[in-house]
Amino acid sequence: MAEKRGGQVRAEVEMEAFRNSLTDSGLRDMGFEGYPFTWENRRMEGGYIEERLDRFVGSDSWLDNFPNACVRHLDKTRSDHRPIICDSRGEEGEEPKWGWHFRSDPFWAWNEPGAADIMSKINGCRGKLDIWSSATFPNFGRQKAKIKRALRALEKVCRTPRVEEQI
Repeated sequence: MAEKRGGQVRAEVEMEAFRNSLTDSGLRDMGFEGYPFTWENRRMEGGYIEERLDRFVGSDSWLDNFPNACVRHLDKTRSDHRPIICDSRGEEGEEPKWGWHFRSDPFWAWNEPGAADIMSKINGCRGKLDIWSSATFPNFGRQKAKIKRALRALEKVCRTPRVEEQI
């Protein structure tokens, strides 16, 4: 699969050097689900370029410890980059329960001096952010879902042959 659409063709020798550096470091590209490109230059009239610039990589041991990990390219909003997320628990076909809550994993700080104190502060911050978010953005999830449904309906209408002929 191509990692770039539009613009000048990327030199294969550059991509080979990137892939070799990953291999030399004991890392593998984890692949992804979703739209293939993570960046666009936003030039709608001539010179439009999309590329897969962002990715997750993992070592064999990490991938062995998290065999169900999956990477997803999420919907883009204002940025020229599409957000990507790695769900280390995801089962195939299972929709992750991400929501808008901050997550921290004690494994990240395992065996580090002061890790318990840091994790305590992170969890305290998480609680305060949850309270702030609920007070500042009530009903955000429902409003977002309603807007996404409307957007999907518009996209479906725009894909019909009759509409494309009129455009």
